[in-house]
Amino acid sequence: MSGGNVSPQLSWADPPEGTKGYAVTCFDPDAPTPSGFWHWLLVGIPADVTSLDEGAGTADKAPRGAFHVANDFGAKKYDGAAPPAGDHNHRYLFAVHALDTDDLGLDDSASAAVTAFTMGGHTLARGAISAGYTVRGRAGGPRAPTATAPAAALSRGSTPAAPPAVPPTSHA
Repeated sequence: MSGGNVSPQLSWADPPEGTKGYAVTCFDPDAPTPSGFWHWLLVGIPADVTSLDEGAGTADKAPRGAFHVANDFGAKKYDGAAPPAGDHNHRYLFAVHALDTDDLGLDDSASAAVTAFTMGGHTLARGAISAGYTVRGRAGGPRAPTATAPAAALSRGSTPAAPPAVPPTSHA
């Protein structure tokens, strides 16, 4: 893994009416698995919180009342980009989910899949940004970050819990 596994600073504004809490996720849809790869699931974020400091991806730096569920590395924290060396560029979709509840009825033993499924039924809006990352060459070779996209506003309406479908990148 790279970047010291430090979660990025994130901020959001203008939540939809009825927002009672938030969740923040990071998902890699380009991971070489049939279901992508969850890097971060922070739930139970109070409605009065509108930003996370850099490094909030650990239990001791998460907002009061919020907690992490296990990511696909098996850790209850943020784990950074770690695509296989020589694989194509991977997109990391960071999403803030505005929820209609302050309690999803989950605890930190919930799986990433159950958490995403449960969020889906409570998501009022979601804002997402995407960052790309590639590990060039063979294992142990230099890592090359790619450009990031600007933050998107929270979009209102029915949204799935997983980040939006994005066309796959070319492997050419």
